[in-house]
Amino acid sequence: MSALYAHCHITKQAHYQSRQRQAQLDERQTVVVGLILQLRQLHPVMGLRTIYALTQPKGLGREVLENAPIERVNGTIKHQYMLPWASQNLAELRLNVERAVGTATTHRPHSALGGLTPTGLDEQLPGMALAARPQQVMWTYQGEPASGSGQLPLVF
Repeated sequence: MSALYAHCHITKQAHYQSRQRQAQLDERQTVVVGLILQLRQLHPVMGLRTIYALTQPKGLGREVLENAPIERVNGTIKHQYMLPWASQNLAELRLNVERAVGTATTHRPHSALGGLTPTGLDEQLPGMALAARPQQVMWTYQGEPASGSGQLPLVF
């Protein structure tokens, strides 16, 4: 293990403290998700801004709620690829991560993309009208829709 820590340029203590902080964050996120699910049952169409205002999760910004698409991808790669493949060393882990990302983007269809793979959507985009493209509204840290210099809605 010492060689692994040295390779990653961290100490055992730093690793332990990081795991402790992550465990506390995970616990807070679990509580917040429970609150959100209860709010959704009572108010099925309540917006994210209102949910955040009601829950005011200490130590968790709105990015926890808005980061769901990325966390979903990370969870898919971890649970559907990385854990079953059980890498035995760092070199094998690196190869498997590359393999998992490649497989998930080129062979795995996504319901949010109309059953296309990300690569399939990417191939169709050049001929697709801008209005027909999937859109994802991004929010700034001030809680407003992204606008202004360097802040635009994300359009694929």
